[in-house]
Amino acid sequence: MNRILRGAVVFAASALFWGCSTEPEAIEGGDPDHIVANPGQVFVELGDSVEILVRLVDQQGTSLNEPLTFSGAEGGISLAIDSLFRPVFGPDGELIANPNNTELRVYVKGTGLAATSFTVSGGGETLTVPVTVMPVALEAAFSNLAPEIGEVVTITAPEGFIFNANSGVSLAVGGDAVVVDVAADGTTLSFIPKPKSSGAITVTNVTPTYAPTLAVPLTLTSEITLGTTSPFSSDDPGAAPALAVPALNETLEFSDIQYADNQFISVTTVAPNTTLDITVNWPGSADVDFFFCNTDLTGCGSAALGGAGAATGAHPEHLVVTFADPGTYLLVTNLYSGVTDYYDYTITQVLPEED
Repeated sequence: MNRILRGAVVFAASALFWGCSTEPEAIEGGDPDHIVANPGQVFVELGDSVEILVRLVDQQGTSLNEPLTFSGAEGGISLAIDSLFRPVFGPDGELIANPNNTELRVYVKGTGLAATSFTVSGGGETLTVPVTVMPVALEAAFSNLAPEIGEVVTITAPEGFIFNANSGVSLAVGGDAVVVDVAADGTTLSFIPKPKSSGAITVTNVTPTYAPTLAVPLTLTSEITLGTTSPFSSDDPGAAPALAVPALNETLEFSDIQYADNQFISVTTVAPNTTLDITVNWPGSADVDFFFCNTDLTGCGSAALGGAGAATGAHPEHLVVTFADPGTYLLVTNLYSGVTDYYDYTITQVLPEED
């Protein structure tokens, strides 16, 4: 939000002179050497103001009482000097500008998205202060703001911004999404939200085209509402969706919503000794186990079906299982205790271990 600039003098494109007449009690110093601004580079949100302190110093860093001139405040910014910074009492008891003040407080306001600067001059020295004006929130086009679990969502970058290989997506509820693609020209980014995600969307490491050396977070005005029906599993073993087993040395990754104590996924192998290396992870501190059963729910967690990913305190759980015979089996994920929002599965087909 904007500051209320009490006693401030506002100026924009035209140069402004600011200084005080030298008084007998003024602070003495050496010859002017350089101008200091703190901070030396300004990042300000559109419509907001950021304060900086400016002073002229000698070689020892002593502040000098010399007039300063400000110029070049244009192209997305305006400046305001606080005339009552560190004031003193006048003869009538009113607060007035300090004639011996060797430091000025300046407010930089973002009036338009831009990478610009302004110049401070005094005592024969000059300093250019870079300013970047950043958006508070922007609109972007989405392929779908009400996706189903596992659905890929594509964002088209707002005008004046592009995505890059390091861009990420985070939702207010659900945290980081999985980025699956960024267009070569940076105009689109595709991601999969985690189950039970919702709310405001922030994209990290976005490049403003007006400041191409920067990578900034960008909050979008749109919000996502995710579906609640799992396409990957069922709480009914007879209705378990079929999993496409990855080819040898390939990996399948997906996230499934947690909604039942036992969730079933149908896995069909077509070759003898098919071996799957499986990791199940989840957010929070719940106790989660997983194992395989025959389709009639016999042999669950048996040695013939690879045992069980049920190590005490293990997080994530991990299991390598070799199916001696081709057939259909049920992958069961069991919420033993606690609460979690979703399961992350990583499934790789590997060569069976040699005896």
